[in-house]
Amino acid sequence: MKRLALRLRPSLLDDLSLAPALERIAADVEHNHPIAIALNVEDVLDLRMPGPVQTTLFRITQEAFTNILTHSKATHATITIRLRNRDPKPGIIELEIGDDGVGIPLRKQSGRDPGHLDLTGMRGRATLLGGEMLIESLLNRGTRLCIQLPI
Repeated sequence: MKRLALRLRPSLLDDLSLAPALERIAADVEHNHPIAIALNVEDVLDLRMPGPVQTTLFRITQEAFTNILTHSKATHATITIRLRNRDPKPGIIELEIGDDGVGIPLRKQSGRDPGHLDLTGMRGRATLLGGEMLIESLLNRGTRLCIQLPI
């Protein structure tokens, strides 16, 4: 039960910040699966953000990597998180997760495939916090998720 609770909201988010929690996801995935992950979190190393934003970005990253490992057949993946200050919406945090896998069929990207609600769930998490999730995917060329949330 304790392991499950930590996976839902790891103490790293409370004790440190999102960057170390994403580093943990990348290290765990690389340790247990034949995939290389490039991680870029320098923009947010010292950034404190609201708890719901951190938790949402963490959970979306977990779900994205579950999908990558289950469906994509990728050998490389990336996690990039950066702060965007765009007018008229200053204070946007952007999480980008990409892979070099087989891509996502269009019906799954749109959320119209009832057997695959994971993308719909990730998009819903972002929307609940006033953000959005964009998907770019090409057959046999990989997928890129871009999540933008206000902070």
